[in-house]
Amino acid sequence: MSTPGTIRKTHVLVLLSGLFLAHPVYTETCLWKARSPKGMLYVLGSIHVLKPENYPLPSIIEAAYTESSNIVFEVDMQNMMSPQTQQLIMTKALLQVDVTLESLLSQEVYKSIEEELSALGLP
Repeated sequence: MSTPGTIRKTHVLVLLSGLFLAHPVYTETCLWKARSPKGMLYVLGSIHVLKPENYPLPSIIEAAYTESSNIVFEVDMQNMMSPQTQQLIMTKALLQVDVTLESLLSQEVYKSIEEELSALGLP
């Protein structure tokens, strides 16, 4: 007998498996497209704080939104606005005063991140 938890885990496993078969739609974006005989799925990775110069979004992303019959976000936006969630985000999103991102990552990974952010014009 299937339980809601088992069904949800199965859906997540299928989705993640599909991501390995997906390919980038456009190399300048974080947009991926996965196809099967039953349909198509776009997955868009994003930096959650975009600068004004990031707009308008690339036409390939706008086209994906237009072609999609459903748009699903990884979070419940209504819940994200609650004071409790905002407080939790603030406590979990920031490093402790004496901890740096550089101290948590290998030198190679940190340098790679610095280069990518610099290429995007981000500090």
